[in-house]
Amino acid sequence: MKKRLGSVAVIAAVILLSGCVGNTTISEDYGIYESKVYLIYSPTCPHCKALIKYIDNTNVNVSIIKTRDGKYGSYLKQFNFSWNGAVPLLFGILKNNTAIIIQGYPSEGQEKNGYFMGMEYEIKICENLNGEKIYENGKYLFCKLPTGVIMGNKYAVDYLLKICEREACEEIT
Repeated sequence: MKKRLGSVAVIAAVILLSGCVGNTTISEDYGIYESKVYLIYSPTCPHCKALIKYIDNTNVNVSIIKTRDGKYGSYLKQFNFSWNGAVPLLFGILKNNTAIIIQGYPSEGQEKNGYFMGMEYEIKICENLNGEKIYENGKYLFCKLPTGVIMGNKYAVDYLLKICEREACEEIT
């Protein structure tokens, strides 16, 4: 059972992190705020649709740049992130020139209480991938992988948006 769970967890993590592969054609800018967060997505990706729906219902003073333009993914090379074209990819660049990168998001059918297939399941995936479990007030929020990339879930998105609202994430020029 343990071996099977480990295999399933790794497969699920690959699906979560891979999301869908999108085209690179258009860019949309929403919002009027100084702080910028970038979302690379595909309009046909169910993970992207779920993330966009969640973001559209948040109330933060952050401009979300929704794009299908791969140049933003390539921009992240300077932060030692090698983008493979998988979406959704959500990120913000802090003023100290560090990036917070979230890859993947549970589709509507995969989301359970804000997590991928539930908190316990997501924690097992994190452990199997040697990730760092991030907690706040004793509650598990999300997993930071050894690469520095954060596995996407509701709490990871909230974390990024709150930091960028507070610290004004930079616009890519």
